[in-house]
Amino acid sequence: MAVSPAPGRVEDLRAANRAVLLNLARTLRTMPRRALANQSGLSRAAAYAIANDLQRAGILANDGIGTSSGGRRPQLLRFVPDAWLAIGIEMGERDLTVVVTDLDGTVLHRDQVLADSLAPSDAVAAAAAAVARLRTGFAGRRFLGIGFASPGTVDMDAGRVRGAVSYDWHDVPLADLLRERTGLPVFVANRSKAAALGELLRGAGVGARHLVYLYAGRGIATGIVVDGELYVGAASAAGEVGHVTILPDGPPCECGNRGCLHTVASGAVLLEQARAALAAGHDGGGLRRRAPDPQALTTLELARAAREGDPIAVRLVRAAGRHLGIAAASLLNTLNPDRFVLGGPLTEAGPTLLEPFLAEVEERALASTFASARLLVSVLGADAGSVGAASLVVRRASLLIDQAMQRL
Repeated sequence: MAVSPAPGRVEDLRAANRAVLLNLARTLRTMPRRALANQSGLSRAAAYAIANDLQRAGILANDGIGTSSGGRRPQLLRFVPDAWLAIGIEMGERDLTVVVTDLDGTVLHRDQVLADSLAPSDAVAAAAAAVARLRTGFAGRRFLGIGFASPGTVDMDAGRVRGAVSYDWHDVPLADLLRERTGLPVFVANRSKAAALGELLRGAGVGARHLVYLYAGRGIATGIVVDGELYVGAASAAGEVGHVTILPDGPPCECGNRGCLHTVASGAVLLEQARAALAAGHDGGGLRRRAPDPQALTTLELARAAREGDPIAVRLVRAAGRHLGIAAASLLNTLNPDRFVLGGPLTEAGPTLLEPFLAEVEERALASTFASARLLVSVLGADAGSVGAASLVVRRASLLIDQAMQRL
């Protein structure tokens, strides 16, 4: 339906109505022009004018003549999802996952690139180089912008990473830095929030109304979707469950608190414990095979070693699964989602993680909240954050296309 603007904000009305028509075209796929007016709630003149704009942008294309329903046979329009493309980037432990998607969120290309270090400047340089290669490989194609799924707490309005302690990132103007290097609009979100959007668009969350995505990797955080929209909180910091206290007198956390979930279940801490066990001479053949140099060990490799039965990895991952299950039960009781998705590198441990996780959830969650939620493992896996990052762009497609067309 059409949206009424605030006084003096005609531009907002136009942008809202373009978004309505674009989303309707995405749903209908092929339609007579009049359907855009009839089903959007817009006047025929407004709907046709916006449809003409979308045709000029390449998003709608003529698709032959339809069947008559009593009058002249209608000209059909077809939605063209790959008329404009989006780039999604997720910062991993030592690398970046980069995807190109169309306006449906379908991945058209995927790449993995290494940064020289975890320093913000090196991450931006690696991302900018990847974008440059993509634009060469997709020569002649039009890109809307870049979404970046970052570790840490993010000011989404400003595109700044306030802090990612495990990466030693502090007040990084990530959107500005990447925009300067690429010339494209850039949007930044915490990677758990981005992953929640990715699962909602293309993964385990498709069709969900209320969704919680729990990221279990080097850090721990959640992305929360309420009524189909990402919930970010007053300071874009909603979902920092990694810094919820699990053990009141537990070990000190990087954040300055004690006993946070991060201290007992994060990949960063599990890796420290695994390295200490290896240094003490404990049996860890699977870990040693995966990383002869323990300092090069990653959360993903630790999880895979646990799946293969490495005793050190199994012990650590099972303990992490129990603590993650306790946190998940609290999230179910607090938020009552209809879909709960567990994702991140630790899920590669399979049953070693999932069995203790599910046992704690079932024991501690209220019967009503447990029964009303589908508990699933991420469908997108390692691509959840990057696909979700691209969706930060796709969700703004109407406005970005209009801005791009004005520059042409």
